[in-house]
This record gives sequence, C-alpha cells and structure tokens, in this order.
Amino acid sequence: MPAISGVHHVTFVVGALDAGISWFTRILCARHVPRFDHDASGALFGVILELPGFLGSAPAGGFGTVPFQ
Repeated sequence: MPAISGVHHVTFVVGALDAGISWFTRILCARHVPRFDHDASGALFGVILELPGFLGSAPAGGFGTVPFQ
C-alpha cells in the first residue's frame, strides 16, 4: 500500500460561517484567504483557511479540548 505524502484539503461544515472563521483563526491560528472564498451568485458558502506550518501533527503539548463557541 502506498504511503500518504500529504493532505490537499479538509472540509468542516459549520452552522455559522463567521463564527467558524473566528474559531479556526483564534484556536488554530488559521489565516483566512478571501481570494479563494466560494461564492455562488453573491451567496458565500465556503471559505479557505490556511494553517501555516501544518505538518499533520499536534504541537508538543497537544491541542487539548477547545469547545466551539
């Protein structure tokens, strides 16, 4: 079986897009990249967030449990 060499993207469905962006930027230090947002006829339905330095592993201390608010 071939080894996995990387991950292109992961999708998370959220009930409130602005709150989701806020949570991912605050908790995971993600950076919103508006030029790649998904917009259909003026209705925003998806955004792109980058995780700088993401290598697929948690920090040494782990992420812990952080509730979505």
